[in-house]
Amino acid sequence: MAAAPGIPDEQVIHYLLDRVSVLCERTRTAMTSTLRDLRLTPATANLLWLLAEDGTPPSMSELAAALGCDPSTVTFTVTRLETLGLVLREASPHDRRAKVVALTADGMQVRRKLVDAVAVRSPLTRLTPAEQRQLCRLIDKATR
Repeated sequence: MAAAPGIPDEQVIHYLLDRVSVLCERTRTAMTSTLRDLRLTPATANLLWLLAEDGTPPSMSELAAALGCDPSTVTFTVTRLETLGLVLREASPHDRRAKVVALTADGMQVRRKLVDAVAVRSPLTRLTPAEQRQLCRLIDKATR
């Protein structure tokens, strides 16, 4: 595709979608060795990414909604992370029928390694800090 400044306004959205797709694929490719080293699959890494260290642990249904997948897929993925000792599945303190997923101490370490590796290997590192802040503002605006 042509560079964004040289394309008609009505085609810019197509160009942007193409570039976002390329960015995601390059990020995924850059993460292959890190995922292998951490014994994670893309699915387990995605779920681990959603678990904030200092936030309220999300419920299984919240994770399914955030990942856009079936709850049974989350159950399978959480079971894999439990086997690795990275998460705990507990009864929700607010609804004893629901289960929440929390990071273990090992899970916190692995999540930090994952986040740090993504930050170092991301194609976004080619942007200056000012450009990164500008992109943050634009992405925030687009995703609200």
